[in-house]
Amino acid sequence: MAQGINYITPALNAAKTQLKYFVSLDAFYTVGVGNKSNWNKLEEFARVIPNGTDYKNFDASNISQLGQSFKALTNEIAEAKIHSINIEDTLSENVELVNGNTSIKGELVKMQANGVEEDYVLSEAEQRSLGLNKIEVQQHFDSSKNRTVLNLKTSPEDFVLPMGYELRLVANVKPTAKAYTNMAQKERNNNLDIGQPRTDLNDIYMKEIKRNKGAEDIYGTSVNKLGLYTNDAATITHKVRRPKGGDGTPPTESYNKPIIKVESRGYLRINKFFEGFDSKLFRESTGEWTNLGKIVLSKIYFDVYRKDADGEKLLTTINLGDGRWINDTDTFKNGKAYKIDGYDIYIHKIDTKIIQEYIPVTIDNLP
Repeated sequence: MAQGINYITPALNAAKTQLKYFVSLDAFYTVGVGNKSNWNKLEEFARVIPNGTDYKNFDASNISQLGQSFKALTNEIAEAKIHSINIEDTLSENVELVNGNTSIKGELVKMQANGVEEDYVLSEAEQRSLGLNKIEVQQHFDSSKNRTVLNLKTSPEDFVLPMGYELRLVANVKPTAKAYTNMAQKERNNNLDIGQPRTDLNDIYMKEIKRNKGAEDIYGTSVNKLGLYTNDAATITHKVRRPKGGDGTPPTESYNKPIIKVESRGYLRINKFFEGFDSKLFRESTGEWTNLGKIVLSKIYFDVYRKDADGEKLLTTINLGDGRWINDTDTFKNGKAYKIDGYDIYIHKIDTKIIQEYIPVTIDNLP
């Protein structure tokens, strides 16, 4: 905003404009360099920062003052204490805990000086030496969301997180049966979820310290990758004990969504051809089968077997004349999924402009 002699109005205005985008700030500090007569412009920031924000200007009019100001600024920031941390993670329908409560834990991690690489995970004894009696984690099923929700909080509740440490909620999850169905459906429709930024370590390392954490197949499995979201939402709330006293409550922060890559299970695609497929059998405009068409389909069925070293096993039988879809006009007009014997049966739409003389059926989730 200035070069130590006078201030640059466009730069000052641009900075003030950017500050208007902040909804909440714990504190805002400025450092006045050079000519003190121009410092009054720094006070203009106090008019645009959110109400309740701690504001202070530091004197750096000469080299000696510059060093003292940055030392004072460091101490000022260190005095702002984060406490009452609560993390909530709502799992998506695509994942579930491997083994209930034993699959979740909380960790207090000492970070290296760069704030990105971890130094070590503290033991319970080391946690207690910092005033953290316990990291409380739990999971429950929220019937209103039809989802499993994970929670983390500290004991005592107002435990102050020391600078240079991270508090983490760690969960061991696996794909649900629904995930395989969703994966197959989204692959067909070409609308798989995309892993969001900062959801794998390689992306975080590259953004912060300009290098990868390690192998892409271990540390780069989410960002910009295609798959299924592992959660519907994940949030963190906390309070800040301000240097001048009192607590502030910043807005709830949301984590980005990582993905899980589910290898599709086997599927069987059946194309049943007809000689003379026309309006005598099917009315495309309404999605209706004629009486003759229903009689013909009722005579057509497929037995799906699995054959292995133990012999053959009947998995399911598909009758094209099944009443669940033969009388549902939406099925053959737009396509529709059904669950039969635990397998996902998808009856594709019939489009005589593209496909002539056959009915396509896909059976997903086969072993």
